[in-house]
Amino acid sequence: MNKRSNYRQAFTLIELLVVISIISLLSSVVLSSLNSARDKARVTAGKQFDSGVHRAAGDSAAAIWDFDECAGTVAADRSGNGNIGTLTGTYSWSANTPYGRGCSLDVSGAGYVLVPDSSSLDLADNFTVSMWIYLRSTASAVFLHKGDSLLNGAAPSYGFNGNGFMFIAYNAQNAPYIAQGGDTNVWKHFVGVVSGGTRYLYIDGKLVSTSASSGNSWNNSSALNIARSPAGSYSPNALIDEVRVYAKTLTASEVGRLFAEARNREVLAGR
Repeated sequence: MNKRSNYRQAFTLIELLVVISIISLLSSVVLSSLNSARDKARVTAGKQFDSGVHRAAGDSAAAIWDFDECAGTVAADRSGNGNIGTLTGTYSWSANTPYGRGCSLDVSGAGYVLVPDSSSLDLADNFTVSMWIYLRSTASAVFLHKGDSLLNGAAPSYGFNGNGFMFIAYNAQNAPYIAQGGDTNVWKHFVGVVSGGTRYLYIDGKLVSTSASSGNSWNNSSALNIARSPAGSYSPNALIDEVRVYAKTLTASEVGRLFAEARNREVLAGR
């Protein structure tokens, strides 16, 4: 009787271990699927917000670089303003894009895009800049820069940079910035808005930070750099796609509507 009880007890322990293993395996699968679903929902929100931004400000586009050439040394400007970029350094084209079509630009080999100065890019107190970034490393880097000094200097400039992500717009009298830490190995959509004395940063359709400023408008005659500073340093280890500059600030109603739409998608996705 005791021997049978011992056999039965041992068998029960084996069954329990099997059940625990199965539960652990199922939990891993469910967690992985949930994380994947959340990441897809986040990227989807970013894409729809990106489309909304373009609908709201597309008629004032100063430059649109989609990087869908997938070959060559030229980044065409789809805005019609002739702000054509020249690809320089060591770069490659990637099929990894936020929209699952076309190409993105892989600048991990210290490649960059140089766009000559033009009046359409010399922006003042009301404008919007957006881009998609797939960052592999959070080391100090410059993702976009229009100006004649580093973004942490005092000269007139605008762009994205930082350990993580910042949108910075300087004028001759102030050096305001707004910052938000960034994730790696995922596509993230960034929108920087300058509206008079206030700067806004949106990430994946959500307003994450604002910064107030005062002073004069700024214009500069420097080239626009994508994926490096004007000094030729701080190149990111990243994929870059869908870089856009609009000579228009999004109005409060436009921003509110787009933000609400993105937020509703997150709620429906359970985030």
